[in-house]
Amino acid sequence: MLSTAANTQLDDTQVSLLRTVAGDMIPCSEQFQVPGADDDMIFNEILVVAQRECERLIEALRLLELSAQKKYSESFISLKKNRRIEIIETELLDSNAECGVIRELILQCYYRDDRVLRSLGVEPRAPFPDGYDVEESDWSLLEPVLRRGKIYR
Repeated sequence: MLSTAANTQLDDTQVSLLRTVAGDMIPCSEQFQVPGADDDMIFNEILVVAQRECERLIEALRLLELSAQKKYSESFISLKKNRRIEIIETELLDSNAECGVIRELILQCYYRDDRVLRSLGVEPRAPFPDGYDVEESDWSLLEPVLRRGKIYR
């Protein structure tokens, strides 16, 4: 069952805006057989995690809405998809610190979903107790850290 705004500090309009952004940012793909970020299960996780960053998220959603108002004199949700994508690319994907919380939240929850992990060839499981095989790397990269010496108390 999908969580509603009653489960977060977001109101219904903010939840709707966030869901629209999630679906536009990561749409479902029939080709790769993955859901979009607005899928019920994924979006429910987004709402749960959103509780931790609610103040920042509310401000970011306000800025996103303000951007749509300034540029097109319409609310974000009422814009055509290509215009919403344009605003998302400008406000979320261009390292905008204020709106970055939206991007981080959506990506974090999306790439946690078992269906998405399977589509990437990753076994959806906890890393322990089995662990993961890690490719051998260049250990000389740690030399500056080792030269620094012990810094713990």
